[in-house]
Amino acid sequence: MGLFKALGGGFQSINSIVEGARKKRDAKKFIAEATARQRNWEQIDLVNNAAMINVSGEANRRALENINLSAAQGLDLAADAGVRGIGMISKIQQNVNVELSKKFIKISTKKINLRKKNWNNQI
Repeated sequence: MGLFKALGGGFQSINSIVEGARKKRDAKKFIAEATARQRNWEQIDLVNNAAMINVSGEANRRALENINLSAAQGLDLAADAGVRGIGMISKIQQNVNVELSKKFIKISTKKINLRKKNWNNQI
């Protein structure tokens, strides 16, 4: 019995060694897979970061374009408003001139009428 027990213990030892080697091999495989996954994720992160930087750069470039476009549109509107303002000023000036002309004509006719009266009174 002792012999069989010893043989059984030996086989058990061999099985333990094989099992240990299998576990060690599996552990190495798992470590390799985990490392590969980590590298993949790092590469994905790098790609994502690069993409985000590109998007950010594109957004900054577009923002500058939009600012320039807005500034140009603002200048256009200001110029348009300026032209309209000048047009309105000239229209107001024309109206003032017309009113002044009317008043001047009224004053002139009053002066003429007064002169006529004075002339008639002198005669």
